[in-house]
Amino acid sequence: MWSNLPDSTKWTVAIILALIGGFFMFMTYGALITSKKHNTHVSGVPLVGAIFVFLGFILSPIKWLAFLALLDPGIWMVPVNIWQNKKKDKEKKQDIE
Repeated sequence: MWSNLPDSTKWTVAIILALIGGFFMFMTYGALITSKKHNTHVSGVPLVGAIFVFLGFILSPIKWLAFLALLDPGIWMVPVNIWQNKKKDKEKKQDIE
C-alpha cells in the first residue's frame, strides 16, 4: 500500500516525522548543555528523536537519509551511561568490601 502512494505524500509524511524527531533531538541537546552548564541532571528524551527521524526517512523515497538518525545524542549517550553506571557500581562494591 505504501509503495503505491505518490512521492509527494511520502515526502510529506517523512518531513513531518523528521521535524518531530528534530525537535526531540534539539531538546535532548539542550538538556545535555543545561546539565553541564548548571552541574545538575536535566533529562532529555534519548532515542525518541532518532526513532522519529529514522521512521520518517525510511518511509521516504530516499532511504539512506535514515542514517541521519545517528545524529541523535541519545544513541551515543545510552551505552555510555550504562557503562558509567556499571563502573560506579563496581567502585561502590569495592568501597563496601
